[in-house]
Amino acid sequence: IINYAPVIFAEVFYNYNEEEAAKNGEAIASELLNTTIILGVVKFVITTFVLFEVDKLGRRFLLKAGAGTVTVSLFFLALAFSVNLEDVES
Repeated sequence: IINYAPVIFAEVFYNYNEEEAAKNGEAIASELLNTTIILGVVKFVITTFVLFEVDKLGRRFLLKAGAGTVTVSLFFLALAFSVNLEDVES
């Protein structure tokens, strides 16, 4: 998912269509790349935290917490792709 983060964020939040963009010669906006950089920084911080806390918290707890976090994240990702948001004018 990390490798495709710019496209995923564009599709979910900005109605980006990769096929249409390829036809028009458009690229992904720099805001989406900034979001990917932030995602990478968060990943680095969490990994660093786990490396230093593995002795205190234990491997089993960190494994269960990580599996739970991945499960919840994938659930919300699937939910985001399945919901069709349309522009509602007031």
